[in-house]
Amino acid sequence: HSYLVCRLLLEKKKKKQKYKELQTQPRNTKHITFFCIFFSMYGLLGVTERAARINEITPNSIIAKSGLKQGQTIESINGNKIYSSEQAMNIIANKAIQSKDILISTTDKNEYFINLSQLNLKDLKDNLIELIGIYFESQNGTLVVKELLDGSAKSMGIKKGDIFVSVNNQPISDIGQLLRLIRNNPDKKLNFTINRGGNTKEFEVIPLKTKEGHQYVGKIGVQFDIKDRTELNKKVFGFWDSMTLSAQRVYITTYTSLISFKKILTGEISAKNLSGPITIAEHSGKSAKM
Repeated sequence: HSYLVCRLLLEKKKKKQKYKELQTQPRNTKHITFFCIFFSMYGLLGVTERAARINEITPNSIIAKSGLKQGQTIESINGNKIYSSEQAMNIIANKAIQSKDILISTTDKNEYFINLSQLNLKDLKDNLIELIGIYFESQNGTLVVKELLDGSAKSMGIKKGDIFVSVNNQPISDIGQLLRLIRNNPDKKLNFTINRGGNTKEFEVIPLKTKEGHQYVGKIGVQFDIKDRTELNKKVFGFWDSMTLSAQRVYITTYTSLISFKKILTGEISAKNLSGPITIAEHSGKSAKM
């Protein structure tokens, strides 16, 4: 009888161990796969370099209080060299989720202490970068109307092929900046200056208030294409730099998600964000819908 009991307990232990291995294996495989992808990208294919040049800072935000200014370029964060705006954005978001303060050094030899521990994560809606209040230069070029959807832009007379020159007398060539101006002003009048066949025209457009995720944003029903884009250099990193950057990307992606969900469970972040990982990306592709 004792032998049978011991045998059953041993089998149960083996099954538990096997289950644990099966649970862990896909996760580890996933991390290794991502590491290999990033390593190939950094060390073999090369990555497009876009310097971490600040395009916009939200007034009264944590970043604004630090003294950082539009136009400055981040050189390092906590002593770690910054190669691109994407890397800077991911590190800042990761430290914000952990409520850890950071020290930013800029290329003009200034240093700024960012008090991220004072960030109220309960105010977080969908986009962490919006809460932090820093935006980097994205895709610059000539912003051309590629397609018109049903929306306020079409009804006000904007046409396919029109070139957006300025918004509220503010020159515009950065797709991320234009997107934010439209999204952040639902039901508010915006004055667009358009170039149509060499002639300048003025349009008043009110972005339609649209629910997106857990917030309301403005949309005008336009898909933009970016012509004459600013050419960016491609950089291929050495073996050790590729290893370091790849490991950093996997760590930041995984750790940010884990900490986010933990803080959701403890109530430090709104439970509305349970639908998925917190967004930290900016819109900077070839074309964008607004």
